[in-house]
Amino acid sequence: MIDLSACVVPQKCDIPQGAVGVWQIPELDIIIPVYAKGKKTEQQIINDENSSAYVRWMTAFQIADHYDSKAGRGKWRIDKVRPLMVAFFVKPNETLRYECYRTCVADVKAYGLYTINGIAVTPYSSRDIMCNCCVGSDNKRNFLAVFRYLGRMP
Repeated sequence: MIDLSACVVPQKCDIPQGAVGVWQIPELDIIIPVYAKGKKTEQQIINDENSSAYVRWMTAFQIADHYDSKAGRGKWRIDKVRPLMVAFFVKPNETLRYECYRTCVADVKAYGLYTINGIAVTPYSSRDIMCNCCVGSDNKRNFLAVFRYLGRMP
C-alpha cells in the first residue's frame, strides 16, 4: 500500500480577524477558523457557524465544534478521522503539520475529562491537539481524534 500522506499539502486560506488560525484536515475537506475564548465563551464560539473553539486541554490543546457543523467545504465529523491522517494548523506566521495517532469514543466527565472504561484519555505531548465533537446529539460521549505535532512546513 502506498502512503500518500507525504503528498498532502495545506490549502491556501485567509485567517479571519480574531482567529488564532485555521485548522485543516485536507482528506475531509475541513478548513475551519479556530478562536480562543475572550469576548465569547467556548460554547458561543462552537455555536457560531464555521468556527471552532481552541482551548487549553490538560497539557495540550483542544479544537471543538458541533458534530456535522460546516467546516469549510467539509463537515466537522471527527468520527471520520483515521490514524495517520494529516492535518495542518495555519497561523499568521507559520503553518504546522500534524498526524493523527489516536481516535476513539470517550465518556465526557466533569471538568472536560474524557474517559474510556474509567481510564482518562490524555495527550502524550504538550504539542498535541485533540479534536472533538459530541456523538450525534449525545453530549455524554464524544468522538476524539488526537494529533501529534510533526513540525513546521517549509
